[in-house]
Amino acid sequence: MKEKKGFTSLFPVLISGALFLAVAVLFFCASTGIIRAEHEGKPQYGQWHQITDSTLDTVALKERVYDRRSFLTIPLPDGVGEEDIRIEDDYLNQCIRIKIPGCSESFFQYNYFSGDMTHIQNIRLDEEEGIVLNLEGIYAPEAIYEPGRLFIRAVKARDLYDRIVVIDAGHGGEDEGSAAYGIREKDITFQTAAFLETELSERGIKVYHTHTAEYGPTEEERATLIEGVDPDLIIGLHTDADGNTRTTVGERVVTRPGLEDKAERLLSALTDYSGRKNLGVSTEKAKGLFGITEKPLYAVRLGFITNRAEAELMGSADFQRGAAEALAGAVSEIITAE
Repeated sequence: MKEKKGFTSLFPVLISGALFLAVAVLFFCASTGIIRAEHEGKPQYGQWHQITDSTLDTVALKERVYDRRSFLTIPLPDGVGEEDIRIEDDYLNQCIRIKIPGCSESFFQYNYFSGDMTHIQNIRLDEEEGIVLNLEGIYAPEAIYEPGRLFIRAVKARDLYDRIVVIDAGHGGEDEGSAAYGIREKDITFQTAAFLETELSERGIKVYHTHTAEYGPTEEERATLIEGVDPDLIIGLHTDADGNTRTTVGERVVTRPGLEDKAERLLSALTDYSGRKNLGVSTEKAKGLFGITEKPLYAVRLGFITNRAEAELMGSADFQRGAAEALAGAVSEIITAE
């Protein structure tokens, strides 16, 4: 007489099946990013689903139009419109900051990121900074809004902008440059750089700065930025200094050999505006930025800070704004002619 198989005899089979199912679920979660990533001991929000050949046929991705598949998709809380979203391209720190109302840690525990993480090292959620995408290098954000989600990806600046200028304002950080009569060189150059960015942007030219007034980069960091954005040209802003404080005045431009004609156009635009002495164009091969990049570079010397009249003029907002407008017009003509 055959003995009937009871529950005891099926127990090993059930255990094996349960273990198999648990491993399968764990593998799925890990491969799709549902398990939270860890970076330097801190949870990284939000989670993401990396698009692979095995996930392209999922329902969510079938609903996504083809040209969105190369983007990272960030889910948005109900009621968030395009005008509520702020995207900051912090290229000097190689990250993108996205501020979205209502995007808290708890929201992303149940609403996962999905899509492509190309050029993005990790994602972090910060109460003050918002969503931070830490990048692998110098990249620009390209974003598309749709109700309920934001598509964003990191791309080369040249893929977004036809005309690019890098502004290298003299000094920064603890380095104040030259100073006289209570006026500092870095104040003149960075204030003029801000006006120049506005003027160039109004002409459809994308502007990058090598550094800020509070932060002075190394030459290697400046070179990395320049290489990353691939500018049409670089404008340096500086002042001059001389021991003869009463008679040494005027404006000049330093460039590399072969660019003298274009440098003269910049200088003429500046002196035509200011009415001050044109000291001409000189060339440099290896000093400063000239030694770390082969890009067209024009170091504009705005005047002598050691001369009281020129120092006070350069320190005025009216001069800085007018000089920026004159230089921007000449820069636009030079780039357009190339």
